[in-house]
Amino acid sequence: MSEVSGIELEKDAAGNNSYVRIDLKKYGDMINPILKRLGVNLSDSNLDEFERDWNKGLSIEEFRQYAKQELRKHFYEKNAQRK
Repeated sequence: MSEVSGIELEKDAAGNNSYVRIDLKKYGDMINPILKRLGVNLSDSNLDEFERDWNKGLSIEEFRQYAKQELRKHFYEKNAQRK
């Protein structure tokens, strides 16, 4: 098999082909239908997942309010146990 730019075959320790590395910038449009059939969505990359999780996070002010609320709750619970 001749070499193709943007596609690399990776071998295991025994020398057998075991993985294929494909340049998705070059061949993404061609391979995307196959990946979708396998349940892989190219637009759902780790960076996209990180961005979604980051956007679900608390703002600084929301975190401050939550932290104060939790600290007060634990303070009052601890002091109630002492009485």
